[in-house]
Amino acid sequence: MATTYAYELLNPEQNEVKDSGVLSFTGAAAVIPATLNQVSPKGTVTSGALPTQQLVTATGAQVSTTRDVETHTPCTLTNAAGTITVALSPDNVTYSTLAVVTPAVNASITDVVVRVPAGWYIKLTVSQATLGLTTYY
Repeated sequence: MATTYAYELLNPEQNEVKDSGVLSFTGAAAVIPATLNQVSPKGTVTSGALPTQQLVTATGAQVSTTRDVETHTPCTLTNAAGTITVALSPDNVTYSTLAVVTPAVNASITDVVVRVPAGWYIKLTVSQATLGLTTYY
């Protein structure tokens, strides 16, 4: 199955279109570039158990340097006032908070799901909660 993309070839100053057309990829899925907002199949786990990593509260962790991954971390609240702060960073210095999860039930388990770009860092900071083993794919 061919995947096609429109293209424009510009001059070095980028103010004149030298050529335009359609680029067609007909190879295996792993060599076809992902379109906008599409997850690439490159590096997909094809057999065996999914990899895991133990995150430590308030400590950044680089899950994968070679591909984007989706992480699933079970968190057990030890108090109804427990929270889980989710943050990402491209450089392990500047973190952006994505969410503060506040489940309503004491001692509940919440699956915190985060897509982490290749080479980026994830940081989960828990208060009155415990991080479980993170599984990613």
